[in-house]
Amino acid sequence: MKVYLSNNLKFLIDQTDLRQVAKACDVPLSTLHGWTNGSYPSLKSLHKIARLAKHFNILLEDLLFYDLSQSTYSKVLIDSKFEHENQYHRIILLKEDV
Repeated sequence: MKVYLSNNLKFLIDQTDLRQVAKACDVPLSTLHGWTNGSYPSLKSLHKIARLAKHFNILLEDLLFYDLSQSTYSKVLIDSKFEHENQYHRIILLKEDV
């Protein structure tokens, strides 16, 4: 499976300042710069990638594995987790740009 993290970050950050995104997501600027230039994050930094996805209001899976520049992509409107009758459930409501 191809990873699109670098391309997607370039696409998403193109209209914003890299420094602002790094500060808003609490990701070191050098780390974010490395990811935009093709470095792969370690498993220990996956939570930082999740913060970026949340910042851009998209799914983590989309940020990593979906080429956002090629077509429409989904934005998360609601992401809710709850427990019911000792089972955990997750509801995700997406808005698709067309």
